[in-house]
Amino acid sequence: MPTREDVKEYIKTQGLWGKLAALPPEKVAEKSLKAVQKNRRSVVVGFWNKLMRICTAPVPLSWKMKFIARKWSKTEKDAF
Repeated sequence: MPTREDVKEYIKTQGLWGKLAALPPEKVAEKSLKAVQKNRRSVVVGFWNKLMRICTAPVPLSWKMKFIARKWSKTEKDAF
């Protein structure tokens, strides 16, 4: 979610996928609250995020974690 300026910059570095997957906080909050009202344990917001979830479902978690770790190791991190 593009919330802070540094987060917005990070999303830009992700290219097209960052633009497609990042959603406004208001939309995420709205969808999350609707899911809570329906007693859902989890919700994936946005078409592209749902598509990514479906496509990566058969991939072992260890592979996903290695991919994420490699991706994050290439970025600057700022806790706040």
